[in-house]
Amino acid sequence: MFKCHTGYNEYYGQAGNGEIDHALWSRPETMTEERPSYKIDQANPGSDLAAETAAALAAGYMVYKSRDANYANQMLDMSKEMYEFADNFRQTYDISIPDAYNWYRSWSGYGDELVWAGLWLYRATGDESYLNRARGHWSEFNLQYSEARQFSWDDKKAGVYALFWLLDGPHRPTWTTLTRTSIT
Repeated sequence: MFKCHTGYNEYYGQAGNGEIDHALWSRPETMTEERPSYKIDQANPGSDLAAETAAALAAGYMVYKSRDANYANQMLDMSKEMYEFADNFRQTYDISIPDAYNWYRSWSGYGDELVWAGLWLYRATGDESYLNRARGHWSEFNLQYSEARQFSWDDKKAGVYALFWLLDGPHRPTWTTLTRTSIT
């Protein structure tokens, strides 16, 4: 992830062309086809991609903090930066990376990823501001409980429900209708 982050508010989110890549079934090591790269930045944001990266880095921080503090702190710093990028420059990445639209469209939007990233940053840091921001995103994007039956690269709602439950419990009925029996 670090090599993809080439500057402040800049992140390379795709290498390769969807049409070419989906027509080939071979190892990447043997591919000789064109491999263009695409990035998100302030002019062409990708909130879902940046927020998902922030969440992954926050989780990585938790794994590495007791093993390699320097590496873990780099992950946490980049996580915070990517979260701010995701929140401050909003748009789905498949608009900014048009090649992704036909292959990896963001059907769920970016609201679920903003909540997801906020929750992981709260879990990693204990900083209440991240939990409060996650609650705000929850309301802003109207992510009330629904029949989320899957957790995928695109849709984080099922994970959001579980992580909210773990971190904030059911004692906040003003922002959620999630109950223990809701998670099946």
